[in-house]
Amino acid sequence: MLPPEVEEGNKEYKRYLYNLSDFRFQQLLTQMKWRLNEGNGKAFYYIGVEDDGSIFKLDNKHVGESLKNLKKLVIAADSKINNVEKINEDNLFYFKVEINSKNLNKYFEEVRILLIGDSGIGKTTFLAYLINNKLDLNSRMYIFNHKHEMESGKTSSFNYQHLFHNNKKYVFLDTPGDEIYLKTLNRTLLCVDPDIILYFKNDKDWKYKNLYYNYASYNNIKWIEINLYSKINNLPNINIYTTLLIQNI
Repeated sequence: MLPPEVEEGNKEYKRYLYNLSDFRFQQLLTQMKWRLNEGNGKAFYYIGVEDDGSIFKLDNKHVGESLKNLKKLVIAADSKINNVEKINEDNLFYFKVEINSKNLNKYFEEVRILLIGDSGIGKTTFLAYLINNKLDLNSRMYIFNHKHEMESGKTSSFNYQHLFHNNKKYVFLDTPGDEIYLKTLNRTLLCVDPDIILYFKNDKDWKYKNLYYNYASYNNIKWIEINLYSKINNLPNINIYTTLLIQNI
């Protein structure tokens, strides 16, 4: 039995990685990049372990497919597997896999950027554009973490993506805007210690704007407001905003 998994840090528990769809692969890739970032280029994956730390009863089919898919994810994350250890515990076993980013020894100044605002305002679409490099509202499906997010089209967890520009690493973190998920937003805000908060808005301000604006002011966090929509029902002009944002941060 291991300690329960936590959202921050560089340790990730997985029961298994089996029968992955394209959507699920992209979700797991985003998650792996987050774990690597949390560990400054190093992450540990525990295959055969539940989120609560209990050991799952793996069979050979799960083991082979899981390690194969983990290797694909590692390659897509521009990383490498440094060590694989099989650990036996209470007549069960799991695998501890050490993953290192190929940029482990290369230092980049990091800028952490938190995306906040009401639900349906364009935060997830903005982040999805950074991944897929095309303006398509459906592209956000690739970064949702849960089935109910795909079905509702609304974020309930945080999503992570990064890009490099002029020897800086820009880390973008999307957060939910629905009131019922504000605990996730607050936990992310306190854990990631952002340098910048991007507040996404339309013609009507989010009712929680002042709360987070005051928090940013008190903690000297740079606050930038973005309105992606120039006309109702138009797609957001993400390309222009992304370019201007990176140039002016």
